[in-house]
Amino acid sequence: MSAEMLRSRLLASDEIARGLELVGAFQADPQPEPQLDWEDGLRWTYRLALRREASDDDVAMHAPHVSRMADLRRVFTSREFESVSADALILADLDVARQFAPFASAPVGADSFRNFVGAETRLSFLDPSLAWKAGQVEGITRPSQPGLHGLAEWIGSLRSVLDAKDRLVVMELGAGWAPWLVSCALAAKRRGIDDLTLIGVEGSAEHHGFMRQHFLDNGLNPDAYELHHAVVGAEDGVAYFPKLADPTLDYGAFAAFEDGEQGAAAERGMLEEVRCLSLAGLLEKAGRVDLMHMDIQGHEQAVLEASMDRVDRHVHRAIIGTHSRNIDGALLDLFSSHGWHLEYENPAKVLQRPDGGLHFVVDGEQVWLNPKV
Repeated sequence: MSAEMLRSRLLASDEIARGLELVGAFQADPQPEPQLDWEDGLRWTYRLALRREASDDDVAMHAPHVSRMADLRRVFTSREFESVSADALILADLDVARQFAPFASAPVGADSFRNFVGAETRLSFLDPSLAWKAGQVEGITRPSQPGLHGLAEWIGSLRSVLDAKDRLVVMELGAGWAPWLVSCALAAKRRGIDDLTLIGVEGSAEHHGFMRQHFLDNGLNPDAYELHHAVVGAEDGVAYFPKLADPTLDYGAFAAFEDGEQGAAAERGMLEEVRCLSLAGLLEKAGRVDLMHMDIQGHEQAVLEASMDRVDRHVHRAIIGTHSRNIDGALLDLFSSHGWHLEYENPAKVLQRPDGGLHFVVDGEQVWLNPKV
């Protein structure tokens, strides 16, 4: 059954429609928090979403973390619910995206494409194999649809904008051309949020240039925001980053912080000295961060472990690209031990080469919500 058909059938029932309203699954506009018995709301969430009664263990697990409608919504869109009805979970995700309608429809030139919140991206930033996107105005990303970004990244980012109220702070680490800074900024403007703090950190000089151009192409003054040619690390200092032979083809380069890392990093180009900015220092300056998007090619575990206390105090939601199964597991332990909620997780995909070595063909992805911020 398609998501649209499921939505139609659900809303055809007054009882189900009322239940969905109570758990906030299709709440389009911010409303005052209702005065509810949250434990009773939790039990009704189980009845409506999973078609079963919540056990005492279920209530004991979730009740301490449910004190507002957003908490019930998180339970409603849990992975357990997905196993019962994947289409219904997709429906909830698409409803998040629909809150940013009307979607972009203005035509775009043959040298770029536009996404549904209006961000225009030059094809000259990207692999020539993506030339087929020329002139496209994209709709909402769908599950399993091939593309630059998956639905989980989109939904996590858009939820962060919806949670932001009247000010949005986004940090993109390993920013490339900063697709998430720009898309979140344009999404925020669609919600009437003009107070924006955008922080990008990119180690490649060429990609840092792409980032500044991407801001200009989308009506954002790059000098009004913090767009650093640097890498993020455990502490302030210097690091080394390769000068890319073809920056349109290589978005997998990584920094070298120690002598033993320089050989592997230099395989992608001659190393240049760059600034290293500590994650803790960036967060201390930023204050509350609505979204931290991190894709730093294998250093995420070391950087997050060194700064987790500060991350826990400042960051509302984190989207993290992972680059090994060890990092997948380490971050699951790290964030869950600090009381964060896992909204989405997909481990890194691995293939074995003929010589026996392992090659990571698809980055892993984790989306975490911090209920304390």
